[in-house]
Amino acid sequence: MNSTTQLIALNPFYQCDIYPRVCLAKGGVAPDCCKKKCVNVITDSLNCGSCGKKCKSGEACCKGRCVDVSTSRSNCGLCGMKCRYNESCCKGKCKNTYSDKRNCGACQNKCKNGESCAYGMCNYA
Repeated sequence: MNSTTQLIALNPFYQCDIYPRVCLAKGGVAPDCCKKKCVNVITDSLNCGSCGKKCKSGEACCKGRCVDVSTSRSNCGLCGMKCRYNESCCKGKCKNTYSDKRNCGACQNKCKNGESCAYGMCNYA
């Protein structure tokens, strides 16, 4: 960036809809301009993937896509938080549904008192 662009970025009277390069200035907040604000459409849940595309409640904007972080195995709880091959994402936490007696075989499937969970089945014999 040249010094002129940096000065534009520091001046609050310059808006990105008129001066789009202001968002790209060194030390800028985000690279994209949506409704006169610099945002990052890769991570902004109010402008996910494109300006004005809002994620639903409980979703996060992960790499420009709205994702339910309470159930996504690739984005469990947070963008980029991956569950292991034998885990499911249950309420935003990776759980081993093959052995977790509170999430046996599936999220929220609880084994009865005294039962164990093996191979995703309660009281497997």
